[in-house]
Amino acid sequence: MASRWAERILRGFRHHHEPWALVVVLLYIYPEYQFLSQLPEFVRNTAIAPIVVVYLTVEGFMLALAPQMKNKLYRDLFAVVVGVPAILYSVYAYSVATFQSIQANISSTNVLTSVFQNDSFLFLFVVELYAIGLLFPQGFSNLMAKNVDRRKPHTDPEAKPIDN
Repeated sequence: MASRWAERILRGFRHHHEPWALVVVLLYIYPEYQFLSQLPEFVRNTAIAPIVVVYLTVEGFMLALAPQMKNKLYRDLFAVVVGVPAILYSVYAYSVATFQSIQANISSTNVLTSVFQNDSFLFLFVVELYAIGLLFPQGFSNLMAKNVDRRKPHTDPEAKPIDN
């Protein structure tokens, strides 16, 4: 009895795994959100700089792998609208944290802590958007369509060509 039930679940999962994978991707946010919500008002610049370097590294690799996305809308949205600004924002956060701690001998400011929190949320958005772009190469519209033959486009044999 249990083996039949498990077999049905696995059979369904093999054919329709994208929604479950999307749930897992959305759950990625929770640990980072917990971390960010427990930050104090002032985070030391010496703590911010190394974390932002990790963000820069991951965002850079994801941006380099953006051509792997099949859907042009997701690829453009990821690379131009989110990826490049996230990298620039991370560079800004790293530059300010490094300058303040080395040159100005400032250990922490609430403004830079706010910049760090914003950069962290932007990093999460980059990761989520990249994962969604890889999970749904054809977009969400095909996920909702049922019984659609995806091998060839639908054409109407009685349709007349449009003259320009």
